[in-house]
Amino acid sequence: MKTFNLLFVLSLFVFASCETAEFVDSPNTNELSLVSDTNQSYIDEDPIESRFTFTAYINGSYFRAESFESIQTGDQLIFEGEKSGNSIVLELPADIINGDYTVGASVGSYDRFSAAVTVNGQTQQISLGSLTVLGHTPDTGNINGVFDFQTADFEISQGVFKLYY
Repeated sequence: MKTFNLLFVLSLFVFASCETAEFVDSPNTNELSLVSDTNQSYIDEDPIESRFTFTAYINGSYFRAESFESIQTGDQLIFEGEKSGNSIVLELPADIINGDYTVGASVGSYDRFSAAVTVNGQTQQISLGSLTVLGHTPDTGNINGVFDFQTADFEISQGVFKLYY
């Protein structure tokens, strides 16, 4: 009986101390998305494994862009990740700096950031949301961060981007 009680207590300790890890797309890749109790996503920092990353959950369904478009037009950066006709578009000021931003808050010295989501041919602008720029180096043209957005019909959560322009 003592052995059973000891095993039971040890198993409770192991389960209580674990953090969840989910494989992204296939278990044969080295890319791992860590999700803590607060549902915070982390960026894969391996530049060799993936030059472009644009992922999110749209209404609970996993979205991983297969094609990317990065455009710098004057004072704006436009990034689009697309897969099977579904897409997420981010529009950011070219001078955006690291930090936390919300829809409607002024960003940089130019316009506000915006985003749109297209699912099954239906495109909607975000109405609520947050964006955190974790790194932006204009000299090398790379930017990365995380985001969560809402539109009238879509909830975009645990968004991660690592892009080059």
